[in-house]
Amino acid sequence: MKRTFIRIVTTLVLGLFLSLSSVNATTRLTFHEEGNGNVKPVLHFEDGFVGGIDITLKVDGNVNYQQTNLDSNLTSSNFTTKTSYDTKTKELNIVVVTGGVGTSHNLLNVDKELVLGNILFDTSSKSDVSYSLQCKALTTIDNAWKSHEITPEVETNNFTYKINSSETPDGDTPSKEDSSSSETEQNKDNEREDSKNTSTTNKNTNTATNHNNASSENNSTTESGTNEANPNENDTDTNNQTDVQNITEEENKQTEETKTSNLKLILISIAVALLLVLGGYFLICKKKRNKIDF
Repeated sequence: MKRTFIRIVTTLVLGLFLSLSSVNATTRLTFHEEGNGNVKPVLHFEDGFVGGIDITLKVDGNVNYQQTNLDSNLTSSNFTTKTSYDTKTKELNIVVVTGGVGTSHNLLNVDKELVLGNILFDTSSKSDVSYSLQCKALTTIDNAWKSHEITPEVETNNFTYKINSSETPDGDTPSKEDSSSSETEQNKDNEREDSKNTSTTNKNTNTATNHNNASSENNSTTESGTNEANPNENDTDTNNQTDVQNITEEENKQTEETKTSNLKLILISIAVALLLVLGGYFLICKKKRNKIDF
């Protein structure tokens, strides 16, 4: 009885120890939703070193794979990376190999986690779509450069791609009332825009008018300021005008005097001519009388 009891207890202890060891050695795969259609897978290992990884993820749901953006810790190092997606099977394969052993070739961070990056999806559906990610295969390389096939525990792998409520689902046609109301709202918007443009134009016109008035006032102010600042120039202009008037008057006087002298000469010439004519006439008459006396 004692031996049988000891065997049972030993078996239970060994079984509990083995179960605890298997739990501690479990690898977990968690998917974090960073945004709509943006999923970041993170692997957590109990072992402290992973020198390479080859993982295949399967996509279930009416979503389209866009691209994979690997984590910067993987792309910034001299690691060999490769991503490929099979559109028929909807399987994504990610391979990362460090190419060596030791701490400098460890893919894990201080928390024994490996952040793969971000996987982006979209959909052509007009309504919300549910989708999920599954791990089809996982192979790692340890510090001795040996490969291990692992089946991780998957956590949080179901998601929903949300569509904006403003989008119209397939087969739905807007009613006439909706279309008429939308046209009415559009017309109102157009009228508002026109009124805004008109008011803006009036404002610009008033601004331009005020600017022109201000400019003219500034010009007049500048001219008055110039006149006040330079009174000698005004006096000089006045003196110049007086001199010009005096010269003009003198020229007019000289012209009148010249005309008067010319008139006098003409009159004298006419008088002399008359005298000559009369003298000649008297001489002719006298000669005729002398002839008659003889």
